[in-house]
Amino acid sequence: MNEEEKEYIENRNLVFIELGKFNVYFEQVTHSFKTIIEYILLNNGLNNKDYVDCLTGKLTAEPIKTIFQSIISLYIKNTEDRKKLDKLVPLFSDLIEIRNIVTHSFWVIGVTVKEIPEPFISGIKPRISKNGVGIYNLNLEIKELSDLNYKLVEFNENMFDLGKCFKEKIKPPTEFELSFIEKMNFKAELKKMKSDFK
Repeated sequence: MNEEEKEYIENRNLVFIELGKFNVYFEQVTHSFKTIIEYILLNNGLNNKDYVDCLTGKLTAEPIKTIFQSIISLYIKNTEDRKKLDKLVPLFSDLIEIRNIVTHSFWVIGVTVKEIPEPFISGIKPRISKNGVGIYNLNLEIKELSDLNYKLVEFNENMFDLGKCFKEKIKPPTEFELSFIEKMNFKAELKKMKSDFK
């Protein structure tokens, strides 16, 4: 095996690792939303977690998001807190869209032509809209995917902390525990992906 082949395999493995991490982290975020739904139901008369699993066990992220939005509207009586928690829904929507693009694309692996070459990935996925058909812009350097994964981890850690607030109904989320919602967004990543490939 020559040096070029070794470098290609190393780069390919880096891409596989980051794509794998993305899917694992995305499912962890989805699980955090599911867990908050579970805690709220258990705090409101449901006394067996198995029934929650019967309701949510086969659901994907999109219906989980819808149930989360509905249950928060019923459970959180404080209007200001509810408005803050409602902001999680568009955040999760953006993330779901990114996940659908990333997971369902055909990926090509290569190396940038720079003084110091860096691994990059290029995904191919048609983008269908009212304007016809385009191609998602999925020319990414590995660092962009790595940075996205870092944001996913941070989002999930905050969702985990938020979930603990719902575990005991006597403890509503505090300003501090809700503050991460304002700082977190996936708009830049989604905007880049949705811009037409040149």
